[in-house]
Amino acid sequence: MNSKYTWTNDKPTSPGWYWYRHPRWEDLVPVVVDIVIIPQTRELTILWAATNQAVKDYLGSGQWAGPIEPPEA
Repeated sequence: MNSKYTWTNDKPTSPGWYWYRHPRWEDLVPVVVDIVIIPQTRELTILWAATNQAVKDYLGSGQWAGPIEPPEA
């Protein structure tokens, strides 16, 4: 199965749904996160399940792939 998404160390620069994997999560599958622009701060923000974090402040060493396109209707 071929994928049009490529893993990169570059942080996302636009809103959307992204695959994310962390090198310490070898036994876990990658997760999908929602990246949005928060109106109050106008910052690109990762919506994690437990917290939100500005993309520019994220110091994680993981990889990203996306944005993921929604499925066709």
